[in-house]
Amino acid sequence: MDFALGVLVLVASIAGGQEPRDGGHVRTMDARLRVEINEGMARSSAFRDLVTRLDASDVIVYVEMECQMPPRLFGRLAFMAAGGGRRYVNVRLSCALTDEPLIAALGHELRHAVEIADAPSVVDVASLAALYGRIGFASHGVPHGAGFESRAAIESARRVWWELGRTGE
Repeated sequence: MDFALGVLVLVASIAGGQEPRDGGHVRTMDARLRVEINEGMARSSAFRDLVTRLDASDVIVYVEMECQMPPRLFGRLAFMAAGGGRRYVNVRLSCALTDEPLIAALGHELRHAVEIADAPSVVDVASLAALYGRIGFASHGVPHGAGFESRAAIESARRVWWELGRTGE
């Protein structure tokens, strides 16, 4: 079954003119997410630009689904570690999302990863919080001020969503 899905992803990505996303700085072990990442790359220049910027950076993004995400939250990014000339973040997306909403939510979180890539001073959770103290604001989706948001990430999700709508079947 995994082999068949892999072949399907390869054929779909070749037909869409894009290489499959098995490498690079945006990584997942989830076959469904791999398909959605390839779809985002094929249908949204804004999504492609975010991935390209991350591929050229020192930030590695691990993407996975989370089925226990709070109802008002569609995704979240957490700083994992820095070392060996790389910084690692984890993006979790709500299992409730599918297709275009999932790709747009991932575009939103990838914009946060780009914000980290653009700030070499972010090397841990405290420096990440300091960055968002400067460029963002407290998220209403996360209780007790434990989360941050940025206008750029909100705009990235809107742009990806709009581009996906223009290329829909």
